[in-house]
Amino acid sequence: MSLNKLKTTRAISCAAITALVGFGLLAGCDSSGAQGTGENALVDTGPNAQLSNKELAARALSDMKALNSFEVNFTEELKDLHWDPTLRSYQPGTTGELSSTMTITARIQAPNKGNYFKILYNDSEDLGPDQEASFQTGFLRSNHITDLILTEKELYVSTDGGKGWIEEGPGSAGFILLPVVQYVEPFGMRNSNLGNPDYLGYIIKGAVFADGKPGLEEIEGTITRHMVATLDKATPGATEDPYTTPTWWYERVDSLEMWVSTGAEPRIARMNIVVRSKIDEFLRQQMKLPDQVLYNLEWTFSRFNEDLGMIDAPLPSALFTPSP
Repeated sequence: MSLNKLKTTRAISCAAITALVGFGLLAGCDSSGAQGTGENALVDTGPNAQLSNKELAARALSDMKALNSFEVNFTEELKDLHWDPTLRSYQPGTTGELSSTMTITARIQAPNKGNYFKILYNDSEDLGPDQEASFQTGFLRSNHITDLILTEKELYVSTDGGKGWIEEGPGSAGFILLPVVQYVEPFGMRNSNLGNPDYLGYIIKGAVFADGKPGLEEIEGTITRHMVATLDKATPGATEDPYTTPTWWYERVDSLEMWVSTGAEPRIARMNIVVRSKIDEFLRQQMKLPDQVLYNLEWTFSRFNEDLGMIDAPLPSALFTPSP
């Protein structure tokens, strides 16, 4: 074979390989929302798949507000520290060493059908040094497990696994529910009697959304779009708040990710938020803590608009009057 023919053959081969690679890349990330290659490729064919990230986030938030019922599982954990019981101090930790500091599972529905909450806390040290945890959850965290039933008019609390219940008066109901509902209902459901503001709307106002990695994920059989938000509001620094009471978690958001379905009614299937702590200066010095501690908050939502069953008030025989 002559030198010219050899060069021509190599050029044709390179062109063919380049074309194949190009087609492969296009097949892996075409405009229809395909993700990956081969039999396991995810393809988003939902009726709202063509919406931009910003449009999809706004539509999902609006549709979540209009829900009649859903289930939610919320977890909070220290992201960059863990409590060392031997050293009696917080130590830097890897993800593998961390455990959930608080878990809330809940069934949320119309007031006349009742709402149910189960809160699980680790030991008080595992809650982390954040002021908000101490400020908000003093009543609930004294028990490792707390069950709450909220009917249309009354709130009932159990600390023995649902065997015995205390009927709380109207004045204390809001105080007890505050540290719970702000997590389980972060978008202010319209048909709820929890009276929760739209925290998520506040967080994402002015946010810029980009594609997450991977861009598509399947959650409980539903294809979702993974989005990452760049927020337009700066997270307050450790010493910026001049007041003794802490700023709330939604005012200290460092990053946000959402996994949203693109069906006829887009839903937020999962949400992850990293929050920076608010720690008193004296406490920080005494415990030799860094200026900021990160908390990882995660939500999974499911059973949208399903019949979750009637949640009735406890039987009279299960009620008891607490000791003065």
